[in-house]
Amino acid sequence: LWSFASIGHLSDGTSLVFRLVLVVHVAIGAAWVGVLWPLARLAAPSGDAEAAVTLAEKFGRTAAGAVPVLLLAGGALSVSLLSGIEAIWSDYGQLLFMKLVAVAALLALAVANKLRFVPAMRRGSPAGFSGLRRTILLEACAFVIVLSMTAALTTLTSPPI
Repeated sequence: LWSFASIGHLSDGTSLVFRLVLVVHVAIGAAWVGVLWPLARLAAPSGDAEAAVTLAEKFGRTAAGAVPVLLLAGGALSVSLLSGIEAIWSDYGQLLFMKLVAVAALLALAVANKLRFVPAMRRGSPAGFSGLRRTILLEACAFVIVLSMTAALTTLTSPPI
């Protein structure tokens, strides 16, 4: 995790605090990505339905506290890297906006899981399990977009001065 804070936009002259904020941001994102595959496997027809419900509910409770931290950290990092409101029209700002759109899609999918599919799973509804698997696939696609935008932000452009 520390390697993300040691290279890229935050490596030169950025305070230790912002580097630690980046580490927290990346750690929470990695934990979110990391739970997708095991949860999808448990929610499969051949999986362990009770374990899927337990994991989904536990992840939902954890995410309720972690996602706001992820968003605050990302927001703080974005504000620190943008030189002003006019920076949103730069190449960097446009890529950052595309990343934010993908993050908004992730949040919408997470809300659908928490409010619709996991309660349906708790009731034993097959539609809850299939809905969760479908949204996990979409979340994985959104994460690929988020990571692609992040790679572009850190390699193809730089924050406006």
